[in-house]
Amino acid sequence: MKQSIFENKALQFIVRFLTGLSFALFIAYQVVLVFAISSARMGRILGIACFLMICVSCFLMISQNTRLDRLRSLLFVVGTIMLFSIKFLNVEGLFGILSFSNPTSVMNCAVFILSEAGTALLFVYFLTIKNDRENSEKRVTTFILMSIVIVLFVACLIMESVMLIKYRVNIDIRLKYTLLSRFAYCAGFVGMAIGFMLPARKEEAEAKEGEFIYSEDVDDEIDMVM
Repeated sequence: MKQSIFENKALQFIVRFLTGLSFALFIAYQVVLVFAISSARMGRILGIACFLMICVSCFLMISQNTRLDRLRSLLFVVGTIMLFSIKFLNVEGLFGILSFSNPTSVMNCAVFILSEAGTALLFVYFLTIKNDRENSEKRVTTFILMSIVIVLFVACLIMESVMLIKYRVNIDIRLKYTLLSRFAYCAGFVGMAIGFMLPARKEEAEAKEGEFIYSEDVDDEIDMVM
């Protein structure tokens, strides 16, 4: 019963569409900030480029066009690598001002660590376990790893909300808009993790039978892009 529900085309469409939409809303807010705030403008532009690639890969998945498989895989891989790398450039600045007597500096560092860990798990999973996601043991591993990813990003959202509402730090323009952007950010990654949990669509699995092995690898990568 559960398997048939998860394989439902409508459910898979909703998950992928909402994931892409969440990233699109976050990108739109970042574009507004590029024009509204002069500081760190180049960093925001690079971040927008990363999220745009991830967002497009999510929306392309909805089309189920196998000719777009390589493009979707390329966008996801490059987007996540760039995102992880760009955020890692802030490690010195964040930990340089870390003070355990300052709750906001501790939470900022924690958010950085958890978000980087979540992004890394998504990337590593995409390149490894996703190839055998129909294997019963690998599906259990998938569920465990993606549950961890969800917990990591939800924890980031909680800490960022505390910093915004209680300590009034990291507010971009207005509190409510910043909060909404953080919810969109979290929803995008949570939706991506849920998408990895979904089983392959039956028609796609059947279409792979008899194909050249390289094509199977590409299809497997794309089926898991969320």
